[in-house]
Amino acid sequence: MYASIENKLKLRISTFLGRGKFSDVHMAIDQRTGLVFALKIIKKMTVIEHQMQEQLVREIVIQSKLSHPNIVKMYGQSYDDNYIYMMLEFCNNGELF
Repeated sequence: MYASIENKLKLRISTFLGRGKFSDVHMAIDQRTGLVFALKIIKKMTVIEHQMQEQLVREIVIQSKLSHPNIVKMYGQSYDDNYIYMMLEFCNNGELF
């Protein structure tokens, strides 16, 4: 299902971690560096249907500028025709709330 992004970004999508209204989250591994991270896969059509484009852009811009030990780091983002991908720090100790 995500073969094109795996090839484009040189990563391997692994374990399913969770699902939200707009996205699925999987564990992923950067094949070049071995870095393990959370890959948030956001469905473009759902964002458009709910008119959340501006909010998503703000989330990406703000998250990309944050650097604090208590805030999940964003390593990068990408997109294709159907999805927006956010590469986030993998937090393996349970839920964030």
